[in-house]
Amino acid sequence: MKKLLILFLAAVMAVSSTGCFGGNSTKTEKTIDIVEPDKVSLDDYENTFDGLVNYFKKIGYILCKENGSSTATETDLNAEVINAKQGKRFQFPYNSSTSSNVTVELYELYTGENATPSDAVEQIKKNGKFDVLGIDEFEAYLSNNEKYIMIYTDTKDDDEENKTRKESAIELFKAFDRG
Repeated sequence: MKKLLILFLAAVMAVSSTGCFGGNSTKTEKTIDIVEPDKVSLDDYENTFDGLVNYFKKIGYILCKENGSSTATETDLNAEVINAKQGKRFQFPYNSSTSSNVTVELYELYTGENATPSDAVEQIKKNGKFDVLGIDEFEAYLSNNEKYIMIYTDTKDDDEENKTRKESAIELFKAFDRG
C-alpha cells in the first residue's frame, strides 16, 4: 500500500510539474499587429529563442487576438528537467473558446561541442514523444535545426479549424531553421 501511495504521489508531482516545472507566470495583454505567416520573413528574426518566440507572436500562434488586443498567459519554465537551456509556456483561448484551450511550450536546447545530448531529443526523433521522469509522455516536435522543441496541445483537437492551426504551427515551427 505504501508503494502505491508513493507511486501515486510521484505521478501527481510529475503531472503538476509538467511543462517542465513552471516558474513565473504573467498574463500578457497588449495590442500587437498579427500578420499572416506568408507575409512575415524569417530573415527578420534572429536565430535565438527570443527570435522564435517573437516570430510566433507576430504570426499569432502563441497569442489570441480578441477585440484588438492579444492575450496569453506566459510562463517561464525550468527547462533543465529535459536538459534544455530555457523554456516558455503560452496558454490562450482559440476558436471562440472561453478558456485557455491551447498550450504551446517552446524550449531551447543546449548546442555546441560541449552540449550534453538530451534524452528528450532522442525520444522525439524515435517516436515523436518524450517522457518526463519516466512517468508522463508528451507529443513533441523538434525544429529542423534541432535547436528547439515544441509541445502543442489543444483541448479542442477534434475541431477541424483547430487541427489545421496545429498542423500549420508545427510546420512553421520546424521551418524556423536558422542554421
